[in-house]
Amino acid sequence: MTALIKSYAKINLFLHIIDRLENGYHDLDTIISRINLYDEIKIQDGNNFSVRYEGKFSPMINVNDNVTLLFNYLIEKDLIKNKNYNITVIKNIPVGSGLGGGSSNIAAILNYLKKTNILCDSQCIHVARALGSDIEFFLEDEPAKIHGRGIVETRIKILSDMYFLIVYPNILLSTKKIFSKNKKYRAQKFDYNEQMTLKNILLYTANDLEDSALSDQTEIQSVKNFFQNDQNCQFSRMTGSGSAFFGCYQSRRDLEEAISILNNEQPSWWAYKVELI
Repeated sequence: MTALIKSYAKINLFLHIIDRLENGYHDLDTIISRINLYDEIKIQDGNNFSVRYEGKFSPMINVNDNVTLLFNYLIEKDLIKNKNYNITVIKNIPVGSGLGGGSSNIAAILNYLKKTNILCDSQCIHVARALGSDIEFFLEDEPAKIHGRGIVETRIKILSDMYFLIVYPNILLSTKKIFSKNKKYRAQKFDYNEQMTLKNILLYTANDLEDSALSDQTEIQSVKNFFQNDQNCQFSRMTGSGSAFFGCYQSRRDLEEAISILNNEQPSWWAYKVELI
């Protein structure tokens, strides 16, 4: 049997850090939405286990790739009897960008294993919480309010009429390192209610990890400056632990103009227009 799966990227509309936990992880407060950028995963039954990465960002995958780690964990916990799958992942999502590609790949495969009756829903959630902060979010489609280490607090709908530009300066950041450098903590969580529009959310929030990322890689400041200097950009923000930023535009024309300027001024950067889904 062969299955073809789309593994979507995400952006954090905001990311607040409430506290550092005793186990070294952090208590997060964030809203995450999928975007219409995705990796493509092909899963085939086989006589042994193999994972192959292709696509623009495949050279950035190291030997301890997330898909292999997932299957090793499933075998170790006796959740599957064998891992006789041949898997190909076409990496269209930048690696080390804060767009959640690795977590999304794990969640997409967990959903496949659930669909084929190899895992149940509760097992998928258990594995997601054990292996990473964003994986549980990707097990379902809707945007979500997240707390703690990535636990889904509630699924939500986001009212938006804006267009998004993702910019990745080809700088790979370590999530662990960026969190370890963080010095900013919030006294309380963001008071979200279901009547809020996207503009309401962005206006009163931030990404608390931006300072850590900027201190680690000063070149990222150029990405932030690009959006801040663009008068047509309504809001801009780093997503996750970086290094990708997103900018919000009121019209497609404004967004296309921004891409044109960016391609001229920074041809080595990766830019992609997306929508929230």
